[in-house]
Amino acid sequence: MIKALRNPQIFRLWVGQAFSSIGDEIYRVGLTWFAVTLMGPNVGYLTAGQTASLMLLSFVGGKWADHWHPLKTMVGIDLLRAVVVLVPVIYSFYRPPTLEVLWVVALTLAGLGAFFDPAAQTMIPTLAKTRAMIQSTTGLMSTTIRMARMVGPAIVGLMSAFIPMIHFFTLDALTFVMSAVSVFALRAVVPNEMRESQMKRASFADAISSGFRLVCSSPGMAYIMYGKGLVAGWWNLALMIGFPFLIHDMTGGSARSFGLVMASYGIGNFIGSLYFGNRERKNSYFMLFGGY
Repeated sequence: MIKALRNPQIFRLWVGQAFSSIGDEIYRVGLTWFAVTLMGPNVGYLTAGQTASLMLLSFVGGKWADHWHPLKTMVGIDLLRAVVVLVPVIYSFYRPPTLEVLWVVALTLAGLGAFFDPAAQTMIPTLAKTRAMIQSTTGLMSTTIRMARMVGPAIVGLMSAFIPMIHFFTLDALTFVMSAVSVFALRAVVPNEMRESQMKRASFADAISSGFRLVCSSPGMAYIMYGKGLVAGWWNLALMIGFPFLIHDMTGGSARSFGLVMASYGIGNFIGSLYFGNRERKNSYFMLFGGY
């Protein structure tokens, strides 16, 4: 991963993804805490709605994103997310944010993420020319999410005593803008001929069915999809619903404690990604399922 980080273009892409991921985590912690306060035990419905939005658009996000220039897609979606996440902030100047506002913001941001990630993956082969560099870059990019799980909640935990919770959404918008600026700096090295594909864009139904057919054609991929789906469901139940309620009850509603506990999870996650990301992947299935 260090070799990939020394490449200035890959470094810029990594910085862009890092800012975007940190913004995601700041938003996630802030939204969860707001939702626990407003919804109580029903916060699970918000989490389920976000997951459903991401899942439905993920079926078509990658396929549709292949028709668009990846750099333009990443920059455009970052700027869109910056605008969307400011909606509760602007709304708060007139009245306290409502549950309906949080629902709209949560579902919209989850859906936009389904287009950002495939575009970012498309950029990797363009910037990393060799197989070894692509593998190193892929491992490097995976650290952005794990680093964000450490940095984002820590920012909330350390600054919640000085900044109103609503303005963590403002900070989130700033990270999206910084991500867009960092990715836009790659315009000189991303080929201009990477124009939008002229092929007919698949319909929603065709995109879903073709994705399932492709996955099911490989027994290993089908096992990964269903296995990871099951594990991720329980993981989200514990981490995104169980932890907030437990910390809320134990601390009397301390956002600082919630942020720091979530940051401690991120520290372990980040250290693990650094270790395994630098190991040769002789047995991919063991690497994937050994952690479970």
